[in-house]
Amino acid sequence: TLTSTVMAGLTPGTTYYYAIYSFNAANVTDLSFPPASPQSLGPTAAVQTLPLAATPAAPSGVTTSTVTWNWANPSTGAAPFGVSVQASSVGAVSVALSSTTATYTEGGLSPNTAYTRLVRVANGWGFTDSVTMSTTTLANVPAAMTFPAASSTTVTLAWAPPTDGAGSYLVERATDAGGAWATVVGPTAGAYTTTGYVNADLAADTRYWYRVLAYNSGGTLNLTPSATAQVTTRPIAPVGFAGVAQSTGGITWSWTDNAANETGYEVRADTSDGLVASLTPNTTFFNEALLSPNTAYTRHVHSVVASGEGSASNSATQTTLANIPAAPTPNSVTPTAITVNWVAPPPGG
Repeated sequence: TLTSTVMAGLTPGTTYYYAIYSFNAANVTDLSFPPASPQSLGPTAAVQTLPLAATPAAPSGVTTSTVTWNWANPSTGAAPFGVSVQASSVGAVSVALSSTTATYTEGGLSPNTAYTRLVRVANGWGFTDSVTMSTTTLANVPAAMTFPAASSTTVTLAWAPPTDGAGSYLVERATDAGGAWATVVGPTAGAYTTTGYVNADLAADTRYWYRVLAYNSGGTLNLTPSATAQVTTRPIAPVGFAGVAQSTGGITWSWTDNAANETGYEVRADTSDGLVASLTPNTTFFNEALLSPNTAYTRHVHSVVASGEGSASNSATQTTLANIPAAPTPNSVTPTAITVNWVAPPPGG
């Protein structure tokens, strides 16, 4: 009296044929095939079990806009069956493929974006979905660095985040244009997430090359670096800056040259930081003239390099010589004393 049953232990993706025999009231049926009694055998039905699921493999060929999805198709079950890559179990089919295809490169994706896909294996009776596979496209390449500040031992680095962002950054430095790159910060994904860095403990008056690479939010590094940018640290400040008054209108300022690649020197006034003199490279003294007599002057010196000003020296103050007084005039004379008068020199004596 049954009208349904479950047939278990079947082979996936295989066609089975079923026929239903009927019994009469006396439980007699004709089991011959074809039956001698036409009324004993119902129509024959062909049914195919669903295919096994595909086995996802690791995605490959990941770029900022493409992902290659990989999988192994089921080894059990007769072809033909169809394969499709889908966004989800209810998502639209990205592409329909043949049963021999086990890879698909998807393009037109957004940088630094997570994508999840599954593989659907289908025959005429239905489909079986694989477990999902996920990956994140690479982040775009950051723009070249800029250097907002530099001293003799530090350089401040800055860069703009790439379009569509990044998860973190790797900063590298070299000491020549084609040299070996050394990690400055961000050796692993997530270690450094800001877009600026102060690189300290550098050599003075030295040129450095920098570049930055971006990890995506999934922790994968885009191996294409930014354009290389270079900067030169400032020279060590001149030392021993001092002045000697030479006359009523002149002071000689001198110092020790600590720079190697300077393009010149500048002597400046401390009170206003106004420029007093621009000098040639390797200069170690400056004769300042046209000053006022008996007047104090405070100065400092710094080197000039291609990237800007070097560190300033110590400040020094020196006073010009006073003017010579007029000849003295005797005013009164006694056996034991002489009174002498003179006129103070202008200005200020």
